[in-house]
Parts: sequence; C-alpha cells; structure tokens
Amino acid sequence: MPVSTGDEKVDSLLSDGAKSLDEMKKLRDAIPNDEVRTKADQLVSITDQIFKKLQAEPNVYTQVKRFADFFLPTSVKLLKTYSQFDQSGVEGENIKSTKERIDSALDMTLTSYKKFYDSLFENQALDIETDISVLETMFKKDGILESDFKVEGKEE
Repeated sequence: MPVSTGDEKVDSLLSDGAKSLDEMKKLRDAIPNDEVRTKADQLVSITDQIFKKLQAEPNVYTQVKRFADFFLPTSVKLLKTYSQFDQSGVEGENIKSTKERIDSALDMTLTSYKKFYDSLFENQALDIETDISVLETMFKKDGILESDFKVEGKEE
C-alpha cells in the first residue's frame, strides 16, 4: 500500500525505497550462506528504518535521496551478484574471490548504513542538548540547582 505524506517527491522516494527493500528481501532469502544472509537481513532492517525516518520526518529527504540514489542500488547489486554467483553451481577462483569481496564489502556497508542512520538524528540531538542546557541554566538562575547535579540544600 503506497504511503502518502502529502509531498510528492517524498512519496516517490518512499515508493522506490519499498521496491528496493522488497528486492533486498528476495535476494536475502535466496542466499544459503547463513553469515551473508544475516548481513543482508541487517541491511534490510537498517534500510527499513531509514525509510521509516523519512516517512516520519520528510525534512531528511535530501540525505535519504542521496542514500537511495547511490548506496542503496549498489548494495542491491552486491546482494544480487552474490546470489547469482552462489546459484551458479560453479565455484571457480573468480567466483570465490568475488563472493569473499562482497562478504567483506557487506561489513563495510553495514557500518556505513548504521552511521548514516545515526546521522539522521543529528538535528534532534542538537535540539535536545539545547533544551537541556536552557533547563539547567534556568534551574541555576532560580537557585534550584547550585552547580552540576546538586539540588539546593541537598548534596548527592
């Protein structure tokens, strides 16, 4: 079922993301190697979270668009190639070494996806830090908080 945020470009990106997720899930399911399948599953999960973040907060569109335009298709291609090589039934040196390189690249990709997802929360983290700082300043101004984590008249 298509998601409607009211923003045509965000909705289009969400639709494209859903298609990529579906493809990644099919490719993951076709990979018999447990370790690689687990990595693919983690990629699916993080990718899903990225698009959920976009749906909830369309202001991250620019960052997610870049992710979806390059990183996501390349990751799908890695999974597709691994799956094709795995299903070829032949384990020559080129196939074996390419599968090993893809496996290694999936580790790097997972780390990068996690960092990218975390970066989508940068503005929220900054807003909260500002709120905490203002709260602390107001407590100190009103004499409720003498210094860091000491309540007036009470030592911790």
